[in-house]
Order: sequence, then C-alpha cells, then structure tokens
Amino acid sequence: MALDKVTTGVIADNAIDSDQYVDGSVDAVHVASDVATVAGTQTLTNKTLTAPTLTTPALGTPSAVVLTSASGVLPVGVTGGSGLTALGTVTAGNLSHADIVMPRLKQYTWMYDSASTTSSVENQDAINISHSEYLIVTPEHTGDILTFGFSFAQVSNGYVGCGIQRATDTGFTANVATIWADGRHAWGNLTSAELDYQGTQGATITAFASEYGMAADTTYYCRMIGMTHSVDTGDYIWGNSATNGVRQGVNLTCQRWSVV
Repeated sequence: MALDKVTTGVIADNAIDSDQYVDGSVDAVHVASDVATVAGTQTLTNKTLTAPTLTTPALGTPSAVVLTSASGVLPVGVTGGSGLTALGTVTAGNLSHADIVMPRLKQYTWMYDSASTTSSVENQDAINISHSEYLIVTPEHTGDILTFGFSFAQVSNGYVGCGIQRATDTGFTANVATIWADGRHAWGNLTSAELDYQGTQGATITAFASEYGMAADTTYYCRMIGMTHSVDTGDYIWGNSATNGVRQGVNLTCQRWSVV
C-alpha cells in the first residue's frame, strides 16, 4: 500500500532535513523567539551585519536634546536659545535684522535756552535756569540707557553748582526729582568781592532709566537747574554770554539707547 501520509509516530527525532520543507512553509509562529525575523522584534547581541541597508528613522520633533561636541553646519530653521550665542569673530554677514539684540539709538532730544539766569539767593538746590525750555524723553524699558549732556557759561561770586531735574508735567509739579547734581560747592571760591569764577561748564552723565527713577512707557520732561551755597557780593549767573560765542545760554541733550 502506498504511503501518502506520514504520522509523527513513525518519524524519528531530528530526522527531517530542511530539504523536505516546502519553500515558505515555515512561518514566524513556528520560529523560536530568539531567532530574528523580518516581521519580528529582536535584540541582536554580538552580531555582524554585512552591508545592511539602514532607513532614516522618523524622529519627529524632540522636546529636548543636548548636543555635546557636535560638528557640522546647522540647517536653515534652527532657532533659539542662549546656547546659540557663541559666534566667535564674525567677518561677514548682515546684522541689521530687527530680531538681533544689540544696543541702538532709539531717541535723541534736546533743549536750548538762549537767555541767562541771574540769582543772588543763597543755599538753593533747584533754581530753574532753563526758563520755559525742557526736553522730552520716554523710556520704553527701565533698562534703557540714557546719556544726558549739558553746557553753559558760568559766572559767580561764590560757590555754585547745577543739576538735571525731571517731572511728568511741563509745569514741573508732578513727580519732580533731581536725577543728577554736582552740588552747591562744585565751582567758585570766596576770596574777594570780585567775580570769583568764570568759565564754561559741561559734562555727560549716563545711567539706566531705572537709576534716574524713570518708569517704562512714561513721558518725562527734563531741564537744567542751578544750585547755590554762599555769595560774597554780586550774583550767580548761568548761561552767561561770551564775546563771539555761538549758541550761548543753557544746552541740555539726551540720547536714549535700548537693547530690545
């Protein structure tokens, strides 16, 4: 009788060679779990892959990545972070984009009073030597950098000084403060009844808006003031005219710089 079926009982252990398998007849279900298959997921340890074909992984957008000793060129679209500040020496490029953080002049303003101011009153800290003149400055941020500059001719028969006053109204009655002053004894001496001191005064003062007591987005009016201590005979004069002088009187300027 011809045998068309073979039962497991007549097959000895380890007696069937792979030659007897039908091609493709062994599926993943009948393969041991530690055997690598195309569809399966296994961990390969101490294996050598000869000329494997690697596909690009779909990483998506990582939420956080720390690069150490990375090299190469960053592609277009890489943005942000304090870690992208080490540019070294930039020899070419355009640094004019509005997003670049760098100090830049945001406002320039000035006042000029052509008239002089005369006083004989002693021990004063805020004599208006600007008359009706003032400059206007509006800090955008408390970190704005403000540079004030002033100049005027001075004649005195005693100790005098000057300062810069600011307020939030043109009448200088609201939020009034002296933001800089050199003091009552800045110039002059009492050695005789003659005019002891003559000369041109000038200086620049730089500080953050916060150091001047200025708030962001607030408009301030600034002017020059005079200070006195004692007088022998005669007067204190600020903004005195000189022969052939140009733009005589009291000058006050302000430059506002911002890094944002």
